[in-house]
Amino acid sequence: MINCPYFKDIKRPDMGVCQLGLYGGRPSTGVCTSCIKSGNNTPAYAQSQRLAASLNTPTLLKKVQNAAGAAGRVVKAAAQGKAVRVSEEEQNKRLAICKTNQCGRFDSVKNVCKICGCLQKFKTMLATEKCPKGFWGAEVPVEPPVQK
Repeated sequence: MINCPYFKDIKRPDMGVCQLGLYGGRPSTGVCTSCIKSGNNTPAYAQSQRLAASLNTPTLLKKVQNAAGAAGRVVKAAAQGKAVRVSEEEQNKRLAICKTNQCGRFDSVKNVCKICGCLQKFKTMLATEKCPKGFWGAEVPVEPPVQK
């Protein structure tokens, strides 16, 4: 059993979730080692850790890889006759979710997701794409590709 006031058990043996968000909401087997080592098991410390992490963005290589993956998914969807774009209404909904910055990783000045590095103006229009934090997903395609 993990001895931390901010560690919440889940239904998997010896696993839980750090309620301070030090693991980004993902299940883990313990609390942040810096949290333990520094003795700073406080919400203020966790907030400072999240702020420091929010300043980091993907490398240029990672951004290129993410863009290439998105392009591949679009080509695959088009080849299968599936829609590659969502409606303007759906795109606006997705972008509005990003702009609320619920995950704390959206750069509203550059309109860029700090997790994947994507320009949200483009990513939110693609039916094949989803939010890396799960706030919106690859669904609701409404504009099928033009058949030749």
